[in-house]
Amino acid sequence: METMHSPDEIRAVLNVPNSPEHVIVDKKELQIAQMLIDQPFNPSEYQDEYRSSLEKAIENKLAGHSVDVVDISTPKANVLDLMTALQASLDYLLLPIRIDSSRYITWDECSC
Repeated sequence: METMHSPDEIRAVLNVPNSPEHVIVDKKELQIAQMLIDQPFNPSEYQDEYRSSLEKAIENKLAGHSVDVVDISTPKANVLDLMTALQASLDYLLLPIRIDSSRYITWDECSC
């Protein structure tokens, strides 16, 4: 998995050093990736909070204000297995959809 990048951080694949020429992808991973790609996504709904905070800290430092440093060396205890959480959310999307009182369809059958 990779962190989502802001548009100004994206570069062409040819400019990425050490990128492999041939990659072996597990069939299940490829199916999950395809399902994620097919989901509606609006990047304008998300903010790069880390970058905004960093820029604000830099501006404060340049203006002569103090910058608070927070120790975050202790990891959070509730670490999730990302693939399991992702699979669970996609499994939810595969639940049958009730279209009327007598008929159900799956997301695969849906043209929505």
